[in-house]
Amino acid sequence: MSREGVVKLITRALEDESFRTQIKANPDAALAQFDLTPDEKAAIKTGDASRLGDVAMDERVSKVASTSLIAPSSQTTSLIAPSSQQESVIYWLIGLFKA
Repeated sequence: MSREGVVKLITRALEDESFRTQIKANPDAALAQFDLTPDEKAAIKTGDASRLGDVAMDERVSKVASTSLIAPSSQTTSLIAPSSQQESVIYWLIGLFKA
C-alpha cells in the first residue's frame, strides 16, 4: 500500500476545508491528486475501512487529528464506531466520500 499517499490525503482532508468540498464535488479528481493504489481508492470510495486499517498514521496526522474537531454527522452514523484515533480518522475520511 502507498502509506504516504494515504497519509497525505488524510492530512489534507483534515486541514483544508476547500479540499473537503472538492471531495464531495468530484471524489475521483480529489483522489487522483495522491499516490494511491487502485485498492486504496476503492476502499476509500466504498467505505471499506478494514482495507485501510493496516495503514498506520504517522506523527503529523496524529497531531493534526488530535487538534481537529471531527464532529459526528450523518456521514458517519451508518459506519461501525471506531475504537481508536486512527480508526476514527479513517472512518471520518471515508464518510466524506460517502456523502
